[in-house]
Amino acid sequence: MKVLSILIVSILFAACSLFVVETPLVNFVKTYAYTDTSGSFYKKKVLKFVKDEMVSRVVLSATEKGKALEKTTAVSKLKVIDSNTTIVLPKVAEHKVWFNEKLYYSKIEADTKEKNYKVYLKSPEKKWNGVKEYKVPKSKKICWFSQLPECLKLLGLLDYNRQKKEFYVAWDSFPYHTEQLLGISDKELFSRATINFDSDYDQFKRFEVIINDSSLFYFYDAKKEFKRYFWISQGISLIDKD
Repeated sequence: MKVLSILIVSILFAACSLFVVETPLVNFVKTYAYTDTSGSFYKKKVLKFVKDEMVSRVVLSATEKGKALEKTTAVSKLKVIDSNTTIVLPKVAEHKVWFNEKLYYSKIEADTKEKNYKVYLKSPEKKWNGVKEYKVPKSKKICWFSQLPECLKLLGLLDYNRQKKEFYVAWDSFPYHTEQLLGISDKELFSRATINFDSDYDQFKRFEVIINDSSLFYFYDAKKEFKRYFWISQGISLIDKD
């Protein structure tokens, strides 16, 4: 009976462990200094791991405790294949942005049965209302843009061999980011991207991410903790204030 009890406990423990994702990341709350062509802002990011999901919330404001100008909440499903392989599946995202004090809202949700993503839009403008559908790219490496620094790490794309690796960016602020970014189509929910190690830069490791022929430079410390990025062609910078 004692052996049977131990066996039952072991089975239960193993079953429970299937639902807990071990990742090289931890929960955090961080504040970033954000600049673009319209001015300087604050971005607050909250990241949490809940069982097999990565959940993030990003709020953009003019001051550190000011009124929100944008809010993005994103959830990704995580599946650990082995110690070196993690699959990240963007599951759902909600984005709110205020243009001229009017709310523009989108919700993007994965439909695993239909193998597509549905985008629900609500805004003051007719062209950005209703529901749209987009096919899922044939890739196991897809990241929400707002979770990109963490997703790149989870996918094991932060190595130093300078070889370009492909993945896809899912624009969780779609389609309203097209009002703020140049050269991004309002018809594309996903963009093909590449990443490779660029150089040692001061105390950082610099990686180049290319999206739609435009370069973004992501900076990590020696422990591969994200610190900042620069998107020069868009006039965008994001710097960890901590």
